[in-house]
Amino acid sequence: MVDKPVFSWKVFLFIGLSLFLSSTSMAEEELPIDFSGDYLEYLAGEEIIIGRGNVEVQYKGMKTRADWARFDLAKKLLFAKGNVILNEGGDKFYGETLVYDLNAQKGTMDKARTFLEPWFVRGDKMKKVAKNEYLMEKGTFTTDNPAEFPKPHYRFTASRMKIFPGQRFWAYNVIFYVRNVPLAYLPVFKRSLKKVPYGLVLWPMGHDSKKGWFAISHYNWYINPQVRGRIYLDYIERLGVGKGFDTSYRFGSGERTGKGYFYGYFIDEKELLWNEQKGKWQNPPDAETIDRWKLHLRHRQKLSEDTIAIIRVDKFSDADFNTDYEDEEQWKGFLRDYLEDQSPEGTLSITKSRPDYTAQLYIKKRINDFVGVIPEKLPEVTFDLNRQELGDSSFYWNFDSGLVYFHEAPQGDVSTQVDSHLELSRPSRLGWLRLEPALGGRGFWYSKDRLGDRNRWMGNYETRLGMNTTLYSPVFQFRKMQMRHLIQPRLTYYYSPESTKNRNDLFSFNDKLSLKQDYFDLELVNRLIGKGAGGNKRELATFTLSSKFYRNSEFLGRGHHAWGDLIADLKLIPTEKISFEGEANYDVNTGWLNEFSTGFGWRGEQNKYKYRDRFEGLGWTNESWNLSLGTEYYDPEGSPTNFDTIVSASGLISPKWKLQVYQRYDWIGDKTLGINGHNEEWRIALTRNLHHWDGQIFVQKKWRQDSKDEVGIFIVFRLKPASPLPVSIPIK
Repeated sequence: MVDKPVFSWKVFLFIGLSLFLSSTSMAEEELPIDFSGDYLEYLAGEEIIIGRGNVEVQYKGMKTRADWARFDLAKKLLFAKGNVILNEGGDKFYGETLVYDLNAQKGTMDKARTFLEPWFVRGDKMKKVAKNEYLMEKGTFTTDNPAEFPKPHYRFTASRMKIFPGQRFWAYNVIFYVRNVPLAYLPVFKRSLKKVPYGLVLWPMGHDSKKGWFAISHYNWYINPQVRGRIYLDYIERLGVGKGFDTSYRFGSGERTGKGYFYGYFIDEKELLWNEQKGKWQNPPDAETIDRWKLHLRHRQKLSEDTIAIIRVDKFSDADFNTDYEDEEQWKGFLRDYLEDQSPEGTLSITKSRPDYTAQLYIKKRINDFVGVIPEKLPEVTFDLNRQELGDSSFYWNFDSGLVYFHEAPQGDVSTQVDSHLELSRPSRLGWLRLEPALGGRGFWYSKDRLGDRNRWMGNYETRLGMNTTLYSPVFQFRKMQMRHLIQPRLTYYYSPESTKNRNDLFSFNDKLSLKQDYFDLELVNRLIGKGAGGNKRELATFTLSSKFYRNSEFLGRGHHAWGDLIADLKLIPTEKISFEGEANYDVNTGWLNEFSTGFGWRGEQNKYKYRDRFEGLGWTNESWNLSLGTEYYDPEGSPTNFDTIVSASGLISPKWKLQVYQRYDWIGDKTLGINGHNEEWRIALTRNLHHWDGQIFVQKKWRQDSKDEVGIFIVFRLKPASPLPVSIPIK
């Protein structure tokens, strides 16, 4: 064979394209094929063109780059090798070799790699089987950038993968590895590429001394940004399999938007008993099962620009559900304060808020049968007129009223109440002293009371005289900060006569029903204000003392001193890293400290460890040591004294390890038996930074008053946001 001439790409631009476009194998209406490179060779008898060095081939929406390429003009078949990049509609695939049929727009790539945000994917072989559909064989995927981590911290392997760029991908026979250690297997793994929480998530796995081994998992489902949710499947060795679902939804726009959350959970719970002889929890051989479940609904609907409706419903199988499944419910996102509420009701409120007034319709319904007596409101309507000036008279007035229909569940007693309140005030100054006298009246009507009396009218008046002022010290300098001490004494006198109706005679304990008031309310506030070199002001310290001085004979008749409890409140923030809060309640009548609490917080230096750029944005760059110490003391009359100490600390012990510690110790005792304390709760969590993952070992122990203490061990892996670094996939 005679060697064919070699043309430079400049010569090719002049005569080469003319040959391609005039070839009889190409229909005139078809789009041209652009083929270029540093060196090109055309085999005229075989209608084949060969390119070497920076070869580019473009046809319709496909663009390929490679070190070397061979193109069959008759068959429209392209073969490329060496640092191959296939670009179709913005989707890039990198590989060693490529065979591509331009007629069918299908092809095969060896050693393929691609980036499906946030996943870096590679496989032994990738096939394009349809438009926007690819099949990857023996694939792996991770969020660790191979340009930085040739050996990723973690990875998933799959026997095959289906990839729909920009939409989703499926992986089959998936094994999850941390380094080279396999930790989990999934037959199918599905992930969305639309930046939505799609797919199976395995939360904590571990062991609990009472419940046994457990694994908490859920599957994220997604319809659109307005409707998404989870399907829960929990395995708890000694209790059973828990199943549940939730839905977060949002609809509407502008002034009529609505959003809400619905959650349901069910478990056919096995009987669990404490074996005193073996010292552990066990299921008896003939263990029975009971249905335990929970339903939760909350919805917020904006009816107009100034009107909002809120509904909340909680329905439980029994009163102890939240307590028994506290850990599991916290993993699902419920806050501790909510879980401690064991007697929730169903409520609905519609509130209209305007600058001058607030109007509300409120309904409260007893939902759970195990809850005790509840005064249902079916409904309550209130109207509050905000304080405003009465013409140009310097007098101010405010008015509120309400109507409520009470139903005392479950007995069935009913009563209707109407109340209204009007207050008139006139703020003024007397030199350096600010005064605010006020006179008000309150009226009630009850259709029925507990004694059977009907159409009961009551009226009462209230008076108030408030006085306050602020005393300023001269500005003084302390180091580099200017400071000023403020003293703010306040004195308010309240008076109202005894109500004509006993509160206990009513079906509902109405907070609006006036009690006899005849006392002085005293408060002394000390504030220390600092101003730094930058001109920013902040409060360095606040110390408040308050008490009440009673004048009514009923209070004195119980043998008490006229003074109420002395309350002290101290807050210190000497630096941005240190804070202290303390509060105490002292009974001056008995000379006994009723309760106090303290809290000390310290935050260590920021950026103690200098991270490489790959840790930017992953949550650990600005971590520091944080420490808090607290106490809680309470001495109820006739009951054991409660005194708790709380210690909490968290921070980095190395660039890759974080430690979190929490302990609450309960000192239970009384004045005769002395102290009998125990650890009420402690937790230790050790977290390892796995780049885009956090791996955590979590151990906790909780004291149970009516059973043995519970010890739980959790193993958790959390996927963090993907690295914000530019995407770089090595092709050499």
